Amino acid sequence: MDGHLADLAGERVFCSEFKYRKGIEIFGEGGHAEYVYQITSGAVRTYKMLPDGRRQINAFHLQGDMFGFENGVAHRFSADALVETHVRIIKRGSILD
Repeated sequence: MDGHLADLAGERVFCSEFKYRKGIEIFGEGGHAEYVYQITSGAVRTYKMLPDGRRQINAFHLQGDMFGFENGVAHRFSADALVETHVRIIKRGSILD
């Protein structure tokens, strides 16, 4: 493991690598926030769906960025891949305990 995750975890955490195709949801608003994510390549947007069907963008995340950190147990936003995206995924409790 390298980069931000290693700095946060002190090398004591294991992560998995996943690939998401363009347009694939990484997590959904209201879903259990069990993992945090670091982009190794690609781009992700986080957003909320409004009642009228429009999408309110929260942020764009690029290579090296980490996202998915939540104050509670559920995601406040949804996230999907803007292009083919590779991410490291780690259990939230591994770095936040």
